[in-house]
Amino acid sequence: MTASNWKNRFVLTTSCTIAISLGGGALAQAVDPVEYCRENSQTTEAEITCLRAALTGTLTIEQEQPAPQAAVSAPQPEQSAEPAQENTVPPAPPLSATAPTSPQTTAPTGIGAEQVVAKQERSSKDGRKKRKERLKKETETARILDFARTGDGRLILVLESGQVWGQIKGDKQKINLEEDETLTAEIQPSSFGGYKLRFVEKSRTIRVRRIQ
Repeated sequence: MTASNWKNRFVLTTSCTIAISLGGGALAQAVDPVEYCRENSQTTEAEITCLRAALTGTLTIEQEQPAPQAAVSAPQPEQSAEPAQENTVPPAPPLSATAPTSPQTTAPTGIGAEQVVAKQERSSKDGRKKRKERLKKETETARILDFARTGDGRLILVLESGQVWGQIKGDKQKINLEEDETLTAEIQPSSFGGYKLRFVEKSRTIRVRRIQ
């Protein structure tokens, strides 16, 4: 039987759907075995053998498996050719070993200068300390030899140094003195200007001005 007769017999006796073994299992797929045998047979005898196998259901058609697609990698971001600039902070300048000095100020002069100095001294703890030391040096101590009173009761004091001091009008304090008392006067500049006289034995202070 020729290959042509085999083709006609095959078409009349079987359908075009055969079981094709792909890899590990059978897959039902519509295939034309006549075309398959013609294209894959080198000789007429080989084509007849192929058609006979298709007729008996023993033909196994190997189909080429599609090549696995390569994994598409995500596009990498383009790197800049310029090197990244480092955010550098310049180092802080070294601290000076010596403490900054305060500007030199000249002492006030002229009338009322002592009031300006007193205000400056009272404005800080160090200034008050210096003022206390200065007033201590400027303090004069003398024994009271005699005293008298004005018409409104203010004191007039005579010191053993010959100085005479009087209680100012603005000071309304009343200090009781006895003629036979031995008293010591301590006179020093006042923080508010003028002078103050302290009775050492009585621990009382009045504001005074020098009369003589």
